[in-house]
Amino acid sequence: MFRARICPRPGPIWVRIHGLCCKPDYLAEMLDSIQSQMWLNWELNLIVDGPLKPVLSGIADILQRYAEDSRIRIAFQANRGTGPTRDALASISTGDFILSVDDDDALTEDALEAFASAILHNPSVPFFRGGAQLTGLYTRHLRSRARLVIGGISNDVFEVTQPFVIARAALQAIGGFEWYDGLRNAGEGTILLQKLDWLRLETRIIDRALLPAIEHQEFDI
Repeated sequence: MFRARICPRPGPIWVRIHGLCCKPDYLAEMLDSIQSQMWLNWELNLIVDGPLKPVLSGIADILQRYAEDSRIRIAFQANRGTGPTRDALASISTGDFILSVDDDDALTEDALEAFASAILHNPSVPFFRGGAQLTGLYTRHLRSRARLVIGGISNDVFEVTQPFVIARAALQAIGGFEWYDGLRNAGEGTILLQKLDWLRLETRIIDRALLPAIEHQEFDI
């Protein structure tokens, strides 16, 4: 497990991290990366979204290792899909900003600090994006960039892999997360970014990789 580094001057920004879990393969790496954050003002709400019993047993064994960390709150539910689960997590959030992670993601140790710094320097901006590094079947650095939109339609296939934070108040104002029923209640990341385009919500880009590893990628387009 990585050792948590102490940020000597934690600021006022409180990040509520929303974790969605349905497989154990890289779950420990994700949790370790959160515990090692230099920015200390965070909490993790994690929902295990109804995996099969053999998989559930493996997930429970891993989560037991983190039971003593009061910042990590864990719940189990019957399978609902990623969209309804993220929306439920957002509805109970009390943090200033929300960051969503999957069970096969990992954050660089200064990821929250980078987001917090951007937030503090741009207090009127509700949405920030960072870059990512894909690993696994192939390796590719995905730089955060302005979204490629043609005729009002996003053409950026990898946009939903890139980490982002959104102000809780802004997410509530645009109706929270929505999803496609035909995609087994997924697609919430794409819909959220489309909403931001339509509403012309101000955004900022952090031009560096904050998500170093996505071992198994599932596209929600």
